[in-house]
Amino acid sequence: MRVDRGMHHMVHLCIIGLALLACTLALPSPTEQQQTSTLVDGVPGLEARDAKPFALRIMPLGASITTGLKSSDKNGYRIWIREQLRHAGWEVNMVGSLKSGTMRDNDNEGWSGWIIDEVAKEAEKTIPKAPNLILINAGTNDAVRGVDVDRAGERMNVLLTRLYEGIPGTTIILSTLLSNADPKAQANVLKINEQYRNIAAARRKNGDKIVLAEMSDFIKVSELVDGTHPTDFGYKKMASVWWAAIQEAESAKFLSKPKDIVGWLNKGENKFEYKSQVKRTHGYDRANHVWADVDGMPLDGFSLWS
Repeated sequence: MRVDRGMHHMVHLCIIGLALLACTLALPSPTEQQQTSTLVDGVPGLEARDAKPFALRIMPLGASITTGLKSSDKNGYRIWIREQLRHAGWEVNMVGSLKSGTMRDNDNEGWSGWIIDEVAKEAEKTIPKAPNLILINAGTNDAVRGVDVDRAGERMNVLLTRLYEGIPGTTIILSTLLSNADPKAQANVLKINEQYRNIAAARRKNGDKIVLAEMSDFIKVSELVDGTHPTDFGYKKMASVWWAAIQEAESAKFLSKPKDIVGWLNKGENKFEYKSQVKRTHGYDRANHVWADVDGMPLDGFSLWS
């Protein structure tokens, strides 16, 4: 099941939007910082659209591409999809047991070198955090190393089943694998991707909240640093595909409010970074908290450290 022309058009528009978004990411002078009263995740000048009705608690799940390997800032696609979601009005909290990259909200489950089965084991660490949106890009190491390629789809299906059972109501965006410069690896990529397409289609037909993010035809081999991992621009293109898939999930009414998680929050630390910004606390989850002033009124003009 390939992406239709409409989806390709949407992805191209997303790339344009991400390019425009990138223009806002340059930090202002210290004077301008002091004059900024409303921020979107610490990015002055970037105003969010109308707020969405609930937050997205996102688990980026996979291997080295998920962790952002070979990107200049080690953020990979994560910073771009996060900023796009924030710009669209979503509150976002990335979750995972790992931290990588220069972005503030850098939690993820991206385990370099891991095959599908190993990624599935690592996912157990974040299942208790009940993400309501999971972005999966896993299987590249299986393709490169030729690990049980004919059963890659079956093994991915086991992971999907575990995620749906462990996090009822969650939405999953399953990515096809990026093309690979190595001919043998690419042959395996093609086999695995066809299995993923079939899985996504079958689960969608069965009522699961799943969307396929078709990466393989969109990120070119010329946009890979080492034949496997994307360049900075390649990662940005990945973000545009994730964004298009998330929009499809929203249109299909798949997205739903994340489950509340009770945690101890009275462990704030470090200093404020910008005016009108509240530092997040240890264990903080923006998905289930509202900040208020001393009179109990919500502070809509405050943005939380991300």
